[in-house]
Amino acid sequence: MKRLVLGVLVLFSATVVAQNEEFVTATNKVCEKMKSCSLAELEAQNLAPEIMAMMRPMMSEMCSQVLGQFEVALTSHAYYKPSIACLNSIESLSCSEILNSRSDVTPECAAFRKLVDNSASKTQ
Repeated sequence: MKRLVLGVLVLFSATVVAQNEEFVTATNKVCEKMKSCSLAELEAQNLAPEIMAMMRPMMSEMCSQVLGQFEVALTSHAYYKPSIACLNSIESLSCSEILNSRSDVTPECAAFRKLVDNSASKTQ
C-alpha cells in the first residue's frame, strides 16, 4: 500500500513539475519576444545610449508583468491549458501585432480571459 501511495505521489509530482516547466518555458518565450520587439522599436528611434540603458531594466519588469497575468493558471488545472494556448499564440505573433495589440490579442487569450473572468464571477 505504501508503494502504491508513493508511486501515485511521484507520478503526481512529475506531472506538476512538467506542467510548471511548460508554463515557465511559455512565459519566458513570450517575455523574450516582447523584450526583443520593444528593444527593436526603441533602437529604431535612435535613442541615446544612456536612455537605452535606462530602458533595459523596464523591459525586464515586463517579464514579471507577463508572469503575473498568467499566475492564475497555476491555481487551477482548468486554467492551465488555456493559459499555455494563449501564451503560445502571443509568441507566434509578429512584433507589430504585439506592440499594437489590445489585452486579448488572440482568440486563445480572449478564451482564457473569459474563463478566468467567469470563474471569478462565480466565486463572488
